[in-house]
Amino acid sequence: MAASARRVMTIITTAALLGGVLSACSDPAPEGDSIVVGGFVASPLGSWYAEGGQDTLANLEGLAFSPLSVHVRRNYAADARGVSSPEDDSAYIESIVRTSTGKIVVSYVLEGERASIDFDTSEITAFDSVFGETTHDGHRYAVQLYTDLGTADAPAPRDYVATARWYTFEQRPGVSPYDGIVYEFFGTYGVRTPSEPLSALGSASYEGNILGNVWDTGDPNRRTGSELLEGRLSLSADLDSGDIGGQVTDFTRFDRDATHLGRQPLSDTNVIEITGSIMDGRFAADWEGHDGGGTPAEHSVGGFTGTMLGEFYGPAGEEVGGVLRGHRDATATTPEQIFNGFFSAGREPDAGR
Repeated sequence: MAASARRVMTIITTAALLGGVLSACSDPAPEGDSIVVGGFVASPLGSWYAEGGQDTLANLEGLAFSPLSVHVRRNYAADARGVSSPEDDSAYIESIVRTSTGKIVVSYVLEGERASIDFDTSEITAFDSVFGETTHDGHRYAVQLYTDLGTADAPAPRDYVATARWYTFEQRPGVSPYDGIVYEFFGTYGVRTPSEPLSALGSASYEGNILGNVWDTGDPNRRTGSELLEGRLSLSADLDSGDIGGQVTDFTRFDRDATHLGRQPLSDTNVIEITGSIMDGRFAADWEGHDGGGTPAEHSVGGFTGTMLGEFYGPAGEEVGGVLRGHRDATATTPEQIFNGFFSAGREPDAGR
């Protein structure tokens, strides 16, 4: 059966949901403009909605999907060195296209300027992802689409939602040491669930994964100022009440510092608690990190707080995905830190009224 997804160009209702959950909320944007809420950006191009099980991402190659995205700005200038996560639309991913020939086309905005880059890609088996890298306007760019956020023991492929990282590199011809600005984006996109089948779902549980970067705000160097954080996500959604909540557990960190290179599990006393609301196929939530075991801050999610923005995907809410961001004040052993990442999850078979 041929794919039959339909596109809806308006996303203004997002602001109503997010205004009730997040502390920072913009006014609804004029048609054609992005929507910015609490540091998240929803592309202005609208959403594709699934009208049947055939409307998978694999069957819809060539369509331009509009991600939810969040980004960090890494500044190497001596008088402004550091990492920030701006709450504006000066930088965001506008659309992602995956072609039948294996190319990925990313349209984006940096400092208010729109551009588009084509990437030839190859698979990175170790991270279950597709990767592309290229040079554009004298800078290096890369995109990485994660086909599976699970593990070898618990794979988690998705049919209707995808997660992507897009970033620039610390390279510019004729400049050494580097003194410019680079960016890193986390984005989620897919074939969204129409309102009627989502309402009929009643309640559902989802199991999946998160992945993101923890940044030291004073160190923009990716090798020394950041580490990768992964975790197991569990969500429970009640479409009747509009409530959603859950936890992240089973954390693993990947330290990029050459001295500590490799994955290390965090203590099982670490947990992130999630509480939020659902409206019009999207949900927004607050989250808090806790550690009941007194683990040192450098090995703990305790003290982190943040927000997340997600969507339901598939013809009947089979999957969810989204982006999240957070912050932790400096501790006795760690500097001030920020966290940006994405998540995806699949519905458990006991969903329903």
